[in-house]
Amino acid sequence: KDIQKPIVNLHRENDIVILDGYAGTAKDFMQVYRAMSGLIQGEFTEVIFMRTIVEATSSKLGFLPGSEDQKLEPYLEIFYDQMRGMLKPAVFERLKSKVRFEYPGFIRGKTFGGNYRGNVCIILSEAQNAELRELVTISTRLAEGSKLYINGCQSQSDIGSRSGFKDFINIVKNIKGVHVETLGDEFQMRGRLVMEIDKAHRNFLKNGK
Repeated sequence: KDIQKPIVNLHRENDIVILDGYAGTAKDFMQVYRAMSGLIQGEFTEVIFMRTIVEATSSKLGFLPGSEDQKLEPYLEIFYDQMRGMLKPAVFERLKSKVRFEYPGFIRGKTFGGNYRGNVCIILSEAQNAELRELVTISTRLAEGSKLYINGCQSQSDIGSRSGFKDFINIVKNIKGVHVETLGDEFQMRGRLVMEIDKAHRNFLKNGK
């Protein structure tokens, strides 16, 4: 949509882009769109999806069976759904091999992109569920020339006061090459009912009743 095009362009112009927006504002969609465009054009050799493994309800599913890849597959499938929604089936199958999920808890000591690996694009989704130290660790794993796209919503944290999303934004927002964009209700793509529920929830949290 026309309102989304300038946001996608911001991702081309900056090395790190942070989208802070309410539910339904197409944060993942715009960042995945930009990443797929970069893959198709040969700008990126690989796209790495990340999100903290935090369940959204108080009822916990418990340990998932299988190998590490099998445990992480449900999280990668979330991003596959985004890709399927914007790519022709043949293009999706071709790009699928250049996409992987990386658990943020295992990245200390790693560097993403650079040298023979080329430039990579990392998308960190649901960043409101990451602690400050995790966000700093992820952002300092990026090789020169690669991109890091982060998105989250400050009012939707599943870890409460341990969320470092707001503090991280304040720390990096004035650094050259980093852009922070706040998405308002005008970016809502899921329809009136979703927007009304989300707005009512925000008012409830703000007023405490």
